[in-house]
Amino acid sequence: MDLSTVPNFLSNEAGKNVPELANPSPDLLQKAMQLYTAYGGRLPSPPPPEPLQPSKQLEVFIHEFSVGINEFLHRSGDIHATQAFATSSWDGLQAEANKAWAAYNNHQKRKRNWRRPFEVLDNVAEKVMTTCCIEFLLELMPDGEYTSLLSGGLTLAYHTALRKEKVRENILELFDSLSERAKQTKAKIKLYSRDPILHAKSEELYMAVLDCVRHSTAWLDSSSSYESFKAFFQQSKYGARLEDAKANLDKKAKEFEETVNMCFRREVHDIHNNVEWLKAPILATFSLLAGFTKDFPALVTGLFMQAHRSQLPLMMNFMQTPTMITRQPHQVMQNIISSRQVCQYLAVEYTSAALRTRQDVTTVALSELDANITTAMGYIPPPSQREKMGVLTLSPQFKMWLHSIDSAFLVLHESGTAHQNVLSTLSHLCGLMARTMRAPAMWMLVFFCGLHTADGAMLQGGRGLMRAITLQLLSTIQDATFQTNANPSTGAQQLVSGDLETICSIFAMALGQLPAGMVFVLIDGAHWNGTEARSAEMRAVVRFLHKMVRQLRAARRGLALKVLVTNPSARQRFEWNVAGEDLYMERHVLARGHQGAEGEALSNTTARHLPNS
Repeated sequence: MDLSTVPNFLSNEAGKNVPELANPSPDLLQKAMQLYTAYGGRLPSPPPPEPLQPSKQLEVFIHEFSVGINEFLHRSGDIHATQAFATSSWDGLQAEANKAWAAYNNHQKRKRNWRRPFEVLDNVAEKVMTTCCIEFLLELMPDGEYTSLLSGGLTLAYHTALRKEKVRENILELFDSLSERAKQTKAKIKLYSRDPILHAKSEELYMAVLDCVRHSTAWLDSSSSYESFKAFFQQSKYGARLEDAKANLDKKAKEFEETVNMCFRREVHDIHNNVEWLKAPILATFSLLAGFTKDFPALVTGLFMQAHRSQLPLMMNFMQTPTMITRQPHQVMQNIISSRQVCQYLAVEYTSAALRTRQDVTTVALSELDANITTAMGYIPPPSQREKMGVLTLSPQFKMWLHSIDSAFLVLHESGTAHQNVLSTLSHLCGLMARTMRAPAMWMLVFFCGLHTADGAMLQGGRGLMRAITLQLLSTIQDATFQTNANPSTGAQQLVSGDLETICSIFAMALGQLPAGMVFVLIDGAHWNGTEARSAEMRAVVRFLHKMVRQLRAARRGLALKVLVTNPSARQRFEWNVAGEDLYMERHVLARGHQGAEGEALSNTTARHLPNS
């Protein structure tokens, strides 16, 4: 068992949620290795991180603010102000801000004179939007009382601006200037929500905002109740005037913005260090893939010329599934189904998730498949494995498979330890290819079998694999239509139920509608679909894809299909019985034929027990 995976996992995955694990002590590392061994090569998932707790200073401030402002409202007897402070929704805050800005704009119109008859006023809707950008503070603050105090306090401040013309402009400009800073940091804020320094600065900014609310609200009453209000809040500590509170808010906002930028610079520095650590072994791989992408337009030109020279029509058997899938007698295809409908049927497993997120099922399914690529990219192989990956991708066989304009089928093998984890070194290679190789007339279809094997996982087995790559392909040709020999309800039912024959037929027809170019199908971790329950349909899928490769290579119509399968078990590879290149990462040599040394050994011992292909 390769224990080098343990420190790699701790520093690259677990450390993201629990910083202490990023640089574990010897005792912790030893305990993790013991757990790794005890769990059969898998580390238990770390517990979710505990939320950062509010500081004592913030708790004291919140208590004083809540008690003080409620006492002030009670003494003033201002019903409208009390109702404004009771607002706990951001919609209510926006409505009050809208009224305040409308009053300000109306006042400015009345102030116009003949010297400035065409003065351009700020757009109210835009001002409201920027004003409420400070909702970003809630990303760093605990929910509950903090949310209601911020929304209620700001609503009360805008209510004050609406009623008190004397301070209206000051209050509106106060929070609008803060919003300009908020817009610059809001997009990054979630990335650094676990940073303790930023958390402290967010608390200071939060208190500064409420401090401004407190001094803005004081203008609602200038009688004796106002004096008691000021005394209660200890003006010497928090600022006696609105101008002082504004200066403090500007200072805290600037410090907050600088801390966000510091987090960003630190993240860039960490990324740079990681790149330095990674680039030596995989630089050759990245250069190969990036170079291929750069030179791809020239390959597409060759494919267009090939398509132009080809005068043969697309053969009907190209639209057929392989012989091991039983088909009904040929019928006249007269029913039409759109690619959008097909996608809905193929992604039916994601209906519950789509309802929760209020998204289209196809969008949810494609988002998960794209997230799988990110997960595979995030798996960082040990240094020795990265070096072997670099050597493998520089082999003549891999480069020929990649650069040839002919369709081809390639199988990559890793050592036996790779079969113990859901992701492997070759998973990282597939993720790198999927992210690096993007160009017009290039279609990248990727599936990681190991990420779809857990209980409750979507797209399991060979059927799930075909659903996934068909979804990815159809998402690029959304206006396509397909003819089917079944009535619409039957065809829909077959797609929803995962009928492999129907899905393969749709995939083949989709290939038939593509122009000149290259389609890459990357299937990682095939051994996860090698169980007794899944091996038959996985074998059918691989044979189907291999048949598509052979037919497209023979047709030479300008479309190349490149299929890459990683880490099948020796038994799987033998049962598939398809010709193709086998490349072993550990040996750095090409195994001749479709069986190789492992296949030959298996053939001698188990061939008589296997069913005929």
